[in-house]
Amino acid sequence: MYRKILVAPLPDPVGGVTTYSSRLVGIMGDELDGVVDLYPNKLKVYKSSNYKVSPLKFPYSLFWFFAKYLMAKKAVYHLNFSTVMSLAAFAFIPKLRNKWMITLHNGALKIPTGLIASTLINKLVVRKIDLFLAINENQSRFYREELNIPESKVILHDSYIPVFNSPPVIRNSCLLDFTDKFPKYILANGYVKPIYNFEILIEFAKENPDIGVLIIAYGERDMSYSKMLEKQIEDLSNVCIFEAVSQSTFLSLLNGCTVYVRPNKVDSFGIAVADAINFGISVVATNVCRRYPGTIIVDVNKPELFKSEINRALKIEVKNTQNLEKKILDKKYSYLKLLKNWDY
Repeated sequence: MYRKILVAPLPDPVGGVTTYSSRLVGIMGDELDGVVDLYPNKLKVYKSSNYKVSPLKFPYSLFWFFAKYLMAKKAVYHLNFSTVMSLAAFAFIPKLRNKWMITLHNGALKIPTGLIASTLINKLVVRKIDLFLAINENQSRFYREELNIPESKVILHDSYIPVFNSPPVIRNSCLLDFTDKFPKYILANGYVKPIYNFEILIEFAKENPDIGVLIIAYGERDMSYSKMLEKQIEDLSNVCIFEAVSQSTFLSLLNGCTVYVRPNKVDSFGIAVADAINFGISVVATNVCRRYPGTIIVDVNKPELFKSEINRALKIEVKNTQNLEKKILDKKYSYLKLLKNWDY
């Protein structure tokens, strides 16, 4: 019988991959034989005897992973990364008797530029992987058409897992001051980069001084874009750009906001979109990818319409009619079904 090992980062920091993996661990419990985290971080908060964090940073953590796990008793490893480029290092990792299934969490995948990287992935990595879990139709098509993966090795497997615990109260004093001052606030999050279109929200804030605009920023910054935003909000008391917060704090802010927004030029589903709707929060998002049912969708090329839809959403009273318990159980059983492919 194969052991079942999840290879994925857990919070902190907060992001699409860490959110998925932490929720998966939460619903699977003892059904998983172990969780391996290749991204060490002093802010990691998860504690379990089955959870091991590499002492080495990625990609060097792959050698630790090989020595500690792949040479041991055979297992099925569910590998979780963001992009195709993340797979290049696996060209040098022997598979041995193990089984590999992979989820890449970027909804718009591309073959890396550069002959070496693309050759490593196409010739050495792809053939080692037993199962590709595509999070959307675009990914499924990419695997089959761009990487020439046989259809039998690609399974459409939605990566969204609903929140199964009530969000805790906000404890950060700066955030509390802002939400107290602006009980009606819109919330956005993402990298401080032009593809997130945060300037649309700043324009909205100028036109609606009684509505708070809270942006949770994380990850790498485009410095020229960051300076532009800082200049635009100099005289606006109703805009707050706050640096990365914990997953629990973000969920609390999401649960407390009036409207959640994603004005992105590029996006990949957006876990927070689904969470907001399941909390009973209105969501306005661009039409750049598939969205969770109930989202107010706006053409990415119509910023004025986006602002109008935010104003309309502020007046909508949304009620949560989702059966989250059933959704969570369905997700658990569908994942168990995948693992049972190697349960012998």
